[in-house]
Amino acid sequence: MHRKLDRDFIAHFKKGGKYDMLLSAIKEDPELSVEIRINSEIKVYYTKGLVLTLSKKGETLLSDGYCRDIVKPVLDLNSPEEYLDMAKGLIRKHSRKVEFTIQQKIAASNQSSDNEYFVVDMEWQYPQSDIPEEDRLNKSRIDIVAIERSTNDIVLFELKQGTGALFGGSGVDGHYLKSALLMQNRDFCLHLEQDVRNILSDKVELGLIDYSVPNKFGRIKQMFIFAYERASAREVYEKDFADALEKLGVSTIYIDTRDNDYGLQRK
Repeated sequence: MHRKLDRDFIAHFKKGGKYDMLLSAIKEDPELSVEIRINSEIKVYYTKGLVLTLSKKGETLLSDGYCRDIVKPVLDLNSPEEYLDMAKGLIRKHSRKVEFTIQQKIAASNQSSDNEYFVVDMEWQYPQSDIPEEDRLNKSRIDIVAIERSTNDIVLFELKQGTGALFGGSGVDGHYLKSALLMQNRDFCLHLEQDVRNILSDKVELGLIDYSVPNKFGRIKQMFIFAYERASAREVYEKDFADALEKLGVSTIYIDTRDNDYGLQRK
């Protein structure tokens, strides 16, 4: 199953369509991100909190877990701003997912022709429900999938925030090995390339991005993003991981969250 929107579903987002005004409101809010999912679904996120799911079956609103103390907000498709604002407020109240906030800021800040990398998707995962369990790939979820503009390479970014995320089984070494194994799997690579092409094409048609989809992608490679707010944290990362990764051909992009600059640039 690929991430691709059906033609009749896309028609709802065109001028005069069912979701025309909703899409306009989402586009005008830089804090919201739109992701294409399998089964012709669109999911709208705020700091990785799920605001809204749209599919051919209709709309699925904010989870009840965000609305324990109040009546769940109602979505008026002719005036969607009130629902979106209330949903964002409830997510802020109940969510403390710092890494997800950084992840979404990175996605929103790397969507123009001026960026070295163009973010295609967050939390992309290789679907394996139709593959026997013994043949499934381990840990196939990718934090950020992007295109390197100068090469058209597809980049699998792993985001690490602070020194607490660097060690252990889910630390830098574990994720390097995970991605290396994924990239050796031909079916994974073919599925990823098709999904990237589909997502870019759908987002262009919806008017969410301005991007010329290349006829051919480059290679698939992995990189790390290390987000930090103390210089000492970056020193730990550089000392313990950066040089070893570079020798393996894996680069790191650093983001100092104090600068409030989330553009992906090699420095």
